[in-house]
Amino acid sequence: METIQKIWNKKFILLFITNLLVLAAFYASIPIIPVYCQEIGITGSGIGIVLTAMSVATILFRPIAGYLLDNFNRYRVYLLFLALFCLAFPSFIAFPILAL
Repeated sequence: METIQKIWNKKFILLFITNLLVLAAFYASIPIIPVYCQEIGITGSGIGIVLTAMSVATILFRPIAGYLLDNFNRYRVYLLFLALFCLAFPSFIAFPILAL
């Protein structure tokens, strides 16, 4: 007889919280990016281009992310890209040349 596993277990809750925080950080950066762009000298339509590039990159990367998650170890792929995502934000402070 098979045991039924509940969906609201520890792993699911931790994954949910991690995804929630990553998405909150990503979408919270949208109102901050124009301020940052103005600070480094980008104004007007340039800010729109930056925000559009960010949205388009998000849409284009999702199928690639799905492929990687389906064909490789999901845990390692998720942790690798979570680490890269987390390193992106402080890197703008450490390396101002990346803002260009």
